Order: sequence, then C-alpha cells, then structure tokens
Amino acid sequence: MSTAASQNRILGAGRGRPARGLVCHELVHATGTQSSGLPIAFQWRGRRYRIAAVDGSKGRNATPKAVRIFSVRTTSGMRCELEHRTESNVWMMNRVLPSL
Repeated sequence: MSTAASQNRILGAGRGRPARGLVCHELVHATGTQSSGLPIAFQWRGRRYRIAAVDGSKGRNATPKAVRIFSVRTTSGMRCELEHRTESNVWMMNRVLPSL
C-alpha cells in the first residue's frame, strides 16, 4: 500500500469521505499556561510540542465533569484537538487532524 493510501486509511479520508483525523484519547503532559487556559506546550508520545495557535474551542457540559476541547496548531505544523477535563485538570490528545 502506498504511503498516501496508508495515510488516507488512517485519517479516514478518501472515497468521498472527509478526513476526520486519527482518534487517540491518550494522556498528554501539559506545561505552562496561557491566558486562555491552554498550556504553552505539551508532551505526547515522548515528544514535546509548543502551541503556535488556537483554531477554535468548544465545551461539553452534558456530563457532570466539564470538558473543553481546543483545536490547536503546533510550531511543527501538527494540527490536533486537545481535551481538558477541568474537574481533574487532565489533558488528553483527542485526535490528530490532517494537515491543510
């Protein structure tokens, strides 16, 4: 399988389907805090990423524990969604998004 075909399979793209990204739900170690409440950087899978920009955010309060999801871009160009479980102050990699 070609690299492009492999990436499309992993990211859920192709055959008329929009790319949705690689769903992870893995813990990340957040460091520092911006005024928005986002970390300045985070460590995931042994690598450190600095947050360059926030593309959006949304909250889910349907459960007793509030959850905020931030769509961010890192300085290395990775696009992803970070999930913050506010009650326990736990950060998770929600999904890695395909690059634009």
